[in-house]
Amino acid sequence: MPRIVNHEKKRKSIAEAAWNIIKKEGIEKASIRSVAIEAGMSAGALRHYFSTKDEMLLFIMDYYLEEGKKRSQSKSWSDNPLQAVAEVLLELIPIDEEKKIETSVWWILALQSLTSDTL
Repeated sequence: MPRIVNHEKKRKSIAEAAWNIIKKEGIEKASIRSVAIEAGMSAGALRHYFSTKDEMLLFIMDYYLEEGKKRSQSKSWSDNPLQAVAEVLLELIPIDEEKKIETSVWWILALQSLTSDTL
């Protein structure tokens, strides 16, 4: 009987593995091979999901944008408009380590998109 693979779960684990590498070593170290190793799979298996590094990076950014959106939707925002604006701005400003990494990766990908059709 063939093994049933949850492809969405596998893509999520790839994104999380890549994010771990990016946090520890920087985005330039997030190669297909290093992400595959971190995700516990072969580079060939990873290429089943992403044929290029740019495709993988685009998925990772989309994945983490969605995670940020979920995080934002789960927050309870103030009913006071000025306080709500302050809360939103604090959410967007990279004041903690995770947000600093997210912002750095976003800018790196934005710059790489100038020369990459995929990004």
